[in-house]
Amino acid sequence: MNKVGPSGNKEGKVWDLKGCHAIVQFIVSYEPQKINSLQFQYIDEDDNGRLKLSEVFGNPEFVGSGFCAVKLDYPNEYITIVQGWYSESGIEELTLSTNKKTYLFGKASESDEKQWFWYDLGGFNQFGGFHGTCNSERINSIGVYFKPAMEFVAPSTMTPKTFIPTDLIRLPSF
Repeated sequence: MNKVGPSGNKEGKVWDLKGCHAIVQFIVSYEPQKINSLQFQYIDEDDNGRLKLSEVFGNPEFVGSGFCAVKLDYPNEYITIVQGWYSESGIEELTLSTNKKTYLFGKASESDEKQWFWYDLGGFNQFGGFHGTCNSERINSIGVYFKPAMEFVAPSTMTPKTFIPTDLIRLPSF
Protein backbone atom coordinates (compact mmCIF):
# COMPACT_ATOMS: atom_id res chain seq x y z
CA MET A 1 0.00 0.00 0.00
CA ASN A 2 1.35 3.45 -0.91
CA LYS A 3 1.08 6.53 1.29
CA VAL A 4 0.29 9.70 -0.69
CA GLY A 5 0.57 13.15 0.88
CA PRO A 6 -0.51 14.69 3.13
CA SER A 7 -1.35 18.05 1.61
CA GLY A 8 -1.73 21.07 3.87
CA ASN A 9 -0.11 22.29 7.06
CA LYS A 10 1.79 19.30 8.43
CA GLU A 11 2.00 20.65 11.99
CA GLY A 12 -0.17 19.26 14.78
CA LYS A 13 -1.33 15.84 15.90
CA VAL A 14 -0.74 13.06 13.36
CA TRP A 15 -3.75 10.85 12.61
CA ASP A 16 -3.69 7.68 10.54
CA LEU A 17 -6.32 5.24 9.26
CA LYS A 18 -4.09 3.00 7.14
CA GLY A 19 -5.97 -0.05 5.93
CA CYS A 20 -9.40 1.41 6.72
CA HIS A 21 -10.51 1.17 3.12
CA ALA A 22 -14.02 -0.16 3.75
CA ILE A 23 -15.53 3.25 4.58
CA VAL A 24 -19.25 3.02 5.36
CA GLN A 25 -19.82 6.62 6.48
CA PHE A 26 -17.90 9.87 6.87
CA ILE A 27 -18.85 12.74 9.14
CA VAL A 28 -17.62 16.28 8.46
CA SER A 29 -18.09 19.60 10.25
CA TYR A 30 -16.98 22.67 8.35
CA GLU A 31 -17.41 26.35 7.65
CA PRO A 32 -16.11 28.63 4.90
CA GLN A 33 -12.31 28.29 4.67
CA LYS A 34 -12.08 25.62 7.36
CA ILE A 35 -12.67 21.90 7.75
CA ASN A 36 -13.23 21.56 11.49
CA SER A 37 -13.68 17.83 12.06
CA LEU A 38 -13.57 14.47 10.32
CA GLN A 39 -14.76 11.10 11.57
CA PHE A 40 -15.07 7.81 9.70
CA GLN A 41 -17.10 4.67 10.20
CA TYR A 42 -15.53 1.62 8.58
CA ILE A 43 -15.54 -2.16 8.54
CA ASP A 44 -12.54 -3.53 10.42
CA GLU A 45 -11.49 -6.62 8.50
CA ASP A 46 -8.91 -7.42 11.21
CA ASP A 47 -11.71 -7.61 13.80
CA ASN A 48 -14.09 -10.10 12.13
CA GLY A 49 -15.69 -7.43 9.94
CA ARG A 50 -17.01 -5.38 12.86
CA LEU A 51 -18.22 -1.84 12.26
CA LYS A 52 -15.85 0.67 13.90
CA LEU A 53 -16.02 4.41 14.45
CA SER A 54 -12.74 6.32 14.31
CA GLU A 55 -11.90 9.01 16.80
CA VAL A 56 -12.89 12.54 15.83
CA PHE A 57 -9.99 14.27 14.08
CA GLY A 58 -9.84 18.04 14.55
CA ASN A 59 -12.40 19.80 16.73
CA PRO A 60 -14.08 17.07 18.82
CA GLU A 61 -17.31 19.04 19.23
CA PHE A 62 -18.30 19.14 15.52
CA VAL A 63 -18.68 22.93 15.60
CA GLY A 64 -19.14 25.02 12.47
CA SER A 65 -21.85 26.32 10.20
CA GLY A 66 -21.97 23.06 8.25
CA PHE A 67 -22.32 19.46 9.36
CA CYS A 68 -22.81 16.44 7.15
CA ALA A 69 -22.98 12.71 7.80
CA VAL A 70 -22.71 10.79 4.52
CA LYS A 71 -23.57 7.09 4.45
CA LEU A 72 -22.05 5.28 1.48
CA ASP A 73 -23.69 2.39 -0.34
CA TYR A 74 -20.98 0.00 0.83
CA PRO A 75 -19.64 -2.21 -0.79
CA ASN A 76 -20.99 -0.79 -4.07
CA GLU A 77 -19.78 2.77 -3.38
CA TYR A 78 -16.17 3.63 -2.61
CA ILE A 79 -13.87 6.64 -2.59
CA THR A 80 -12.15 7.40 -5.90
CA ILE A 81 -10.96 11.03 -5.61
CA VAL A 82 -9.92 13.24 -2.69
CA GLN A 83 -9.29 16.86 -3.59
CA GLY A 84 -9.46 20.33 -2.17
CA TRP A 85 -7.70 23.54 -1.23
CA TYR A 86 -5.41 24.36 1.67
CA SER A 87 -3.69 27.42 3.05
CA GLU A 88 -1.00 27.95 5.66
CA SER A 89 -3.71 27.42 8.31
CA GLY A 90 -4.95 24.07 7.04
CA ILE A 91 -7.57 22.47 4.82
CA GLU A 92 -10.10 25.07 3.63
CA GLU A 93 -12.18 23.00 1.21
CA LEU A 94 -12.50 19.23 0.86
CA THR A 95 -14.18 17.22 -1.89
CA LEU A 96 -14.65 13.47 -1.54
CA SER A 97 -15.78 11.72 -4.71
CA THR A 98 -16.99 8.15 -4.97
CA ASN A 99 -17.76 6.04 -8.00
CA LYS A 100 -21.38 7.27 -7.59
CA LYS A 101 -21.38 10.83 -6.22
CA THR A 102 -19.30 13.88 -5.21
CA TYR A 103 -19.47 15.55 -1.78
CA LEU A 104 -18.12 19.09 -1.21
CA PHE A 105 -17.34 20.57 2.22
CA GLY A 106 -16.21 24.11 3.02
CA LYS A 107 -15.31 26.88 0.59
CA ALA A 108 -11.77 27.96 -0.23
CA SER A 109 -10.75 31.57 0.33
CA GLU A 110 -10.14 33.97 -2.54
CA SER A 111 -6.52 34.32 -1.40
CA ASP A 112 -3.68 33.73 -3.84
CA GLU A 113 -1.88 31.93 -1.02
CA LYS A 114 -4.03 28.80 -1.22
CA GLN A 115 -2.83 25.57 -2.84
CA TRP A 116 -4.84 22.91 -4.65
CA PHE A 117 -4.44 19.15 -4.15
CA TRP A 118 -5.88 16.23 -6.09
CA TYR A 119 -5.60 12.50 -5.33
CA ASP A 120 -7.20 10.44 -8.12
CA LEU A 121 -7.32 6.79 -7.07
CA GLY A 122 -8.59 5.43 -10.38
CA GLY A 123 -11.98 4.24 -11.49
CA PHE A 124 -12.11 1.20 -9.25
CA ASN A 125 -11.63 0.57 -5.54
CA GLN A 126 -7.97 1.34 -4.79
CA PHE A 127 -8.62 3.50 -1.73
CA GLY A 128 -6.68 2.26 1.30
CA GLY A 129 -7.37 4.79 4.06
CA PHE A 130 -6.73 8.37 5.19
CA HIS A 131 -3.98 10.11 7.14
CA GLY A 132 -3.06 13.68 8.03
CA THR A 133 -2.57 16.18 10.83
CA CYS A 134 -4.97 18.21 12.96
CA ASN A 135 -5.23 20.36 16.04
CA SER A 136 -8.12 20.97 18.43
CA GLU A 137 -9.61 23.52 16.01
CA ARG A 138 -9.36 22.03 12.53
CA ILE A 139 -7.94 19.57 10.00
CA ASN A 140 -4.47 20.80 9.06
CA SER A 141 -3.61 18.28 6.34
CA ILE A 142 -4.99 15.19 4.63
CA GLY A 143 -3.55 12.38 2.54
CA VAL A 144 -4.60 8.94 1.34
CA TYR A 145 -3.38 5.39 1.13
CA PHE A 146 -3.50 3.87 -2.33
CA LYS A 147 -3.75 0.13 -3.05
CA PRO A 148 -2.15 -0.59 -6.45
CA ALA A 149 -4.08 -3.01 -8.66
CA MET A 150 -3.04 -6.55 -7.81
CA GLU A 151 -4.93 -8.41 -10.49
CA PHE A 152 -5.88 -7.95 -14.10
CA VAL A 153 -9.15 -9.12 -15.56
CA ALA A 154 -9.07 -9.42 -19.33
CA PRO A 155 -12.07 -8.01 -21.22
CA SER A 156 -14.64 -10.72 -21.96
CA THR A 157 -13.92 -10.51 -25.70
CA MET A 158 -10.31 -11.58 -25.14
CA THR A 159 -8.96 -14.99 -24.31
CA PRO A 160 -7.17 -14.86 -20.96
CA LYS A 161 -3.45 -15.41 -21.37
CA THR A 162 -0.98 -16.66 -18.83
CA PHE A 163 2.03 -14.46 -18.29
CA ILE A 164 5.30 -16.30 -17.81
CA PRO A 165 8.29 -14.18 -16.81
CA THR A 166 11.06 -14.61 -19.41
CA ASP A 167 13.67 -15.30 -16.77
CA LEU A 168 11.85 -18.57 -16.01
CA ILE A 169 11.71 -19.80 -19.60
CA ARG A 170 14.53 -22.07 -20.70
CA LEU A 171 14.98 -21.89 -24.43
CA PRO A 172 16.54 -24.88 -26.17
CA SER A 173 20.13 -24.34 -27.19
CA PHE A 174 21.03 -25.17 -30.80
